[in-house]
Amino acid sequence: MAKGTDDTIAVRISKVLADRIISG
Repeated sequence: MAKGTDDTIAVRISKVLADRIISG
């Protein structure tokens, strides 16, 4: 897996994008 910092940022961005898509 990627380094802790990059991985955390990527995960946060993915969750935010998913939330926006679900919210519409």
